[in-house]
Amino acid sequence: MRGIKTFGVVVCIMWLHVWVAAQTNIGGVVNKYAAVTNINFCANVATVSTTVGFSVGQKVMLIQMKGAEIDNQNGSTYGLILNYRSAGNFEINEIEVISGNYIQFKYALMRDYQTEGLQLVSLEEYNDAVVTSPLTAQAWDGSTGGVILIKANTLTLNDSVTGKGL
Repeated sequence: MRGIKTFGVVVCIMWLHVWVAAQTNIGGVVNKYAAVTNINFCANVATVSTTVGFSVGQKVMLIQMKGAEIDNQNGSTYGLILNYRSAGNFEINEIEVISGNYIQFKYALMRDYQTEGLQLVSLEEYNDAVVTSPLTAQAWDGSTGGVILIKANTLTLNDSVTGKGL
C-alpha cells in the first residue's frame, strides 16, 4: 500500500513539471520588425532594412501600413478616403532564404504592395503563452512597429496588451 501512494505522488509531480515547462511567459516587445524597401513579385523576394531576428522557416506577416489617398481639401469631406491603394493589405508567409538584406518567401505573394509604409513582422508562435508583464508592440515610427503578432494554442492574460500606434 505504501508503494502505491508514493507512485501516485511521483506521477502528479512529473505531470505538474511537464505542464509548467510547456508554458511560455511573455511580455514586452516579442516581435521583430523590418521596413521593406523593395519588393520583387516575380522572384518572391523583399529587400528589408534588417534581417536581425528573422530566420529561415519562420512565419512572417507583410503588412501595408500606409498608402491610402485622402481628401485633404479644407472642408466637410476632409479625411475622406479617396483611394485605399494597398493600405491595409497583409498576408502571412514563410521565410525560405535569407541572404544579406534579401528575404525570399516560400509561397507566392497574393497581394499588391507599395514600399512606402510596408513592413515585415515576425509571427511569434507559442503552445501555451502567459502574458506576465505588459505585452506591447514596438512604437510605430513611420516605417515599422505598431503591430503585435502572436499565435498561441492557449493564451492566458495575466497582464495587459497595449498597442503603440500613432
